[in-house]
Amino acid sequence: MITVKSIKEAWMEADRLFPTDYMKDEQASANAGYPIYMSTAEGNGSWISDLNTSLELNIQKGKKLETVRIVIEDEPEITEEKVITADSVRSCCIKHNLYTKGTCRDYDFMLNFIDVQGYSLKNLLEIAEDICKHSEDQTIENVMFLLGKDAVTTFYHINR
Repeated sequence: MITVKSIKEAWMEADRLFPTDYMKDEQASANAGYPIYMSTAEGNGSWISDLNTSLELNIQKGKKLETVRIVIEDEPEITEEKVITADSVRSCCIKHNLYTKGTCRDYDFMLNFIDVQGYSLKNLLEIAEDICKHSEDQTIENVMFLLGKDAVTTFYHINR
């Protein structure tokens, strides 16, 4: 068994291992329910079965048939989703004694911005700048770190 990471890589490996040229056999494919590629060489009974997640090479060697399976293990697609909410920022500010110099109106404006705009690095910077402006002895980088640690939730989605 041979393992590859893509369909293209599987066919490249099949081309390397298969002893002859090959062509799709429509009748054999219809009978099998998946594509079958037969050797084009006279008297050679070799064929390739395209099983979608693997290729099965059936190579005739004299009177024997050798089978080689090329398994396709696609890399999963992984996406990352980050979410920030007004409640999570409020909790972070309380936990770290932030936004102690702002008015209720300033605070409400910032929390509303979060609910409307959601997460992006640009928005995180803007929120951190607003918190720094209304807090004592904080740097923007530190507030961004605190928000990232305590107010941003990360979700991972894996598609195979």
